[in-house]
Amino acid sequence: MNRKKLENIESLLQELSVELHGQYTEYSDDTVILTVPVDKDETEFQSVKGYVVDKEPGKQVVILTGTVCTLHDHPSVDYLDLLKRNYQMVYCKLTITDEDYLEVEAATYYNYATADEVEAMIKEVATRTYELKKEFK
Repeated sequence: MNRKKLENIESLLQELSVELHGQYTEYSDDTVILTVPVDKDETEFQSVKGYVVDKEPGKQVVILTGTVCTLHDHPSVDYLDLLKRNYQMVYCKLTITDEDYLEVEAATYYNYATADEVEAMIKEVATRTYELKKEFK
């Protein structure tokens, strides 16, 4: 696989899903879902949503997200603890959506992204989302 600059994000995500022993699904015209293993035995999986958005004119951003939970189901969440966890991650940050979902999100500028970076982002989003889901059960 060409591990240089991204040429086509959809084909890269398809290739990475195979390489990571996962599954690639076209969710909509602009969103894909990657389901990738999060353990060495490949018995536990986590879905990661991927899409490209225009943040400002001429600057596209690749965004990968994993949904942890709805916060209204967890009223005693320690938001300071969540904020501190952002420091422990390389590519990811914890975000809260308008719909009250806690998500793990990684983003990078499309023009500067490499295949290796996107692969590392997928792995970190999947792993962190899976770990947090277990904590919030």
